[in-house]
Amino acid sequence: MATVQRIWLVLGVFLLSFGVLVFEIALTRIFSVIQTYHFVFLIISISMLGLSLGGIFDFFWHRRKASRGDTDTPIVLWATVGSITIALFVVLITSPMIANSLLLSMLLAGIPFFFAGTALASVFRQFATHSAFIYAADLIGAALGALGVIWALNTLNGPDVILFAASIAGGGGVLIGIGESSRRNTLAAAVVLVLLGVGFGLNISQPWLGSVPVGRNLEKDLYRILQNPSVEAEIVESRWSAFGRTDMLKLKSEPDMLNLFVDGAAGTAMLKWNGSLSDTSRTIQMLKHHFTGALPLNLLEEHQKDKALIIGPGGGRDVLVSLLFGVKDITAVEVNPDFVGIVKKYADFNGGIYTHHPHVNIVVDEGRNFLKRSKEQYDLILLTLPITKSSRSYEGFALTENFLFTKEAFQDYLAHLTPEGSLIIVNHGYVESLKLLTTALTAFADQGIAVPEAMKHIYVLGHEMMPVFGLQKTALDSSWADALHVSLHMAGFDGGSSYVPYAEQIVVQKTIWEDMQTELRMMNQNMIDLSKGKIELDTLIEAAPIDLKSVTDDRPFFFNIAPRLPEVLNGLFWFSGLFLAGVIGFSMRHQNAQIHPGVVWRPVVLFVGIGMGFMLLEIALFQKLVLYLGQPTVTLALLLFSLLVGTGLGSFASGWVRDDQLMLAIGCTAVGVGLHAFAAMALTDMIFDRLLMNTTLTMVVASALLMIIGLAMGFPFPLGIRYLKRINCETQIPWMWGLNGAASVFGSVFAIVLAVTYGYSTSLLVGGMTYLGVSGVFITAR
Repeated sequence: MATVQRIWLVLGVFLLSFGVLVFEIALTRIFSVIQTYHFVFLIISISMLGLSLGGIFDFFWHRRKASRGDTDTPIVLWATVGSITIALFVVLITSPMIANSLLLSMLLAGIPFFFAGTALASVFRQFATHSAFIYAADLIGAALGALGVIWALNTLNGPDVILFAASIAGGGGVLIGIGESSRRNTLAAAVVLVLLGVGFGLNISQPWLGSVPVGRNLEKDLYRILQNPSVEAEIVESRWSAFGRTDMLKLKSEPDMLNLFVDGAAGTAMLKWNGSLSDTSRTIQMLKHHFTGALPLNLLEEHQKDKALIIGPGGGRDVLVSLLFGVKDITAVEVNPDFVGIVKKYADFNGGIYTHHPHVNIVVDEGRNFLKRSKEQYDLILLTLPITKSSRSYEGFALTENFLFTKEAFQDYLAHLTPEGSLIIVNHGYVESLKLLTTALTAFADQGIAVPEAMKHIYVLGHEMMPVFGLQKTALDSSWADALHVSLHMAGFDGGSSYVPYAEQIVVQKTIWEDMQTELRMMNQNMIDLSKGKIELDTLIEAAPIDLKSVTDDRPFFFNIAPRLPEVLNGLFWFSGLFLAGVIGFSMRHQNAQIHPGVVWRPVVLFVGIGMGFMLLEIALFQKLVLYLGQPTVTLALLLFSLLVGTGLGSFASGWVRDDQLMLAIGCTAVGVGLHAFAAMALTDMIFDRLLMNTTLTMVVASALLMIIGLAMGFPFPLGIRYLKRINCETQIPWMWGLNGAASVFGSVFAIVLAVTYGYSTSLLVGGMTYLGVSGVFITAR
């Protein structure tokens, strides 16, 4: 193959991978709108499954063509069809009928990955000797795609990003055609590219595609409101960004309130205000007297309201209520930049809550990361429903979990509170209050404070809608607790789910039907028993029918209250495991019969091990590092870029390994990956805790860490391709590509299963051991 042709081919693979990665990440944002956040994880599995099936298809296609003596199908056709199906997806997904069908929308999403997988597997099969350069181009293209999609999502709307991805992938098809010296096919690919580019340009200037519909699901607050015939509602503004789609909704029945949503859920209110603390409008009075978080704020003394930190202020309601109750200095940290932008834009409506008040400082950042970097002490830390029901990570199974409600988070809150300081968390319901309680008590226990004593620092205001979990750094004064107790009953927080220190249980007999009576408890008996030492915390957790174990930074799944794995995750685990087992079994049956039996299973171990191990390490490392970097969407893009660039450079460097050193090089680099994984598990927290105050240095060190481990990760795959060719098994290359993809699907699911059950450190440990297993097979081989 001529050098010029190889350059065109490598550039084509680069663009194809760039476009496919942009498509994949854009899909996670679109599916977060049209489905619930749980299903976003499926996109990652669908993409890897499609790439895997493409390799398997190429194996059978080539064998069938070879048996007939036909010329192999040009790669340019597979790449071009892949770009067409990307564009076709976005045309069809704007139809509510298709968007609301999970099966149909997932099928359409998987087709482009299938054709891309077929094209890439065919490239590796036909040009195995150049696998180092091809794999490097594949990875570096994906790495730049990880950065490019952030720009695209922040600049374009969702459908435009998909058309952008289709155009880039189409350009890759043209370059591959030039590299193959296929004029007719290259011309056809160029025509497709022109049509894709025209469609992309027209949709930007004069949109012809419809908008992405909000999922027909009751978990979508926006959908429920828009479908309610008694409510006249309209979307007055929509914004796409890497964070998601933000919509602002206006209700005719509520002219003094605008509602903001992310991906159709995670609603937050922006209230009409004239900017004066003496505003007596109905909306302001309702906020002061009916917002559950206002009750403890009203009881705080003046010296307890000097400085406040508000995490997740959304539309500004928490900032407003804090100002109304006399908080003097407020720092509000909001992770969604579109919320901040919209609130600032509508300053005339909301009294300039984010713009006109000198003692209100709004910061766009992730709350926990901001707190860890802060040197300030606060009299009040306030969180009101800060967790959103939308996907925030590339892994997609974040399930809205982040680091705000972990044991370590409570320790950070306590460390940043003044001696008279308070933490107030307005949450979704009683179960959340219980889990906040168990996690906070565990944090106190780590500081040497026993449960009965810790319960004097805590109060719970039970309510059917938005209960309050409160915590003070010092034990509650009995007089303040008595005032809270009285206010609790006056506000109607009865019902057996409240707790105030020093308050005794009150049991009322109530007739519910003729002579039938029942007991009504004013306080939660379990919490009172904990405060009196009558039951142990571990006993309460073990007896609960749900998972009330304290949540940690290593296992941050606060909302996973089911005692078993979530149904969607359990199903994916078994499906991906059975699929991988089937692919392994078939590959063992179709190895080259002339190869020694001791060699047959070695490529299988290699491609399964590095496929599974890569995903185990990637997901665990990303989750650990994002805590220290903040800005989760941008951070994940940077981390993915760093890992893929490192892997691409490793692949490029593997081209200098001699054929007689293939097995030794595979074994040694796999050892390197395993040792790096163990080092990361042991040293990550210690290193980044020290670097936290310097954001730039933290970013540089995190990127360097991933590039170094990626450098070693980049060797085994291209060396494995060359190894197959050396043992006369190049026809097996597409199948090994598919096997690697199947192992990646299983590895991504397995990583989350391990994290939910044991923690991300376990995922990191198992990933490192997987690479060591691969190294053992190749280093000991003759």
